Amino acid sequence: MTGTGGALAFGLRAAPGTYTIVATNTASGCTNTMLGTDLITEAALPNAYSVMTGTSSSSYCVGGAGVDIQLLGSDNTATYQLYKVHCQ
Repeated sequence: MTGTGGALAFGLRAAPGTYTIVATNTASGCTNTMLGTDLITEAALPNAYSVMTGTSSSSYCVGGAGVDIQLLGSDNTATYQLYKVHCQ
């Protein structure tokens, strides 16, 4: 990546490892390693649990109270959101 005189963004990185940056002077070929490194680690995925309704039926009458949706387990290091899937 060519320098601009300002900060440079190298984009997203998804491969775990230790990253450093080396600058090369294009006229002389001389190099200099930039200060510091950045360690990218891979975090574990949350466990997958089953979703079900809290009653024996997953249907309800229009104007009714609705249906209780439950997740049959959870990880104490995760947050959860319920999304409505839109079918087309």
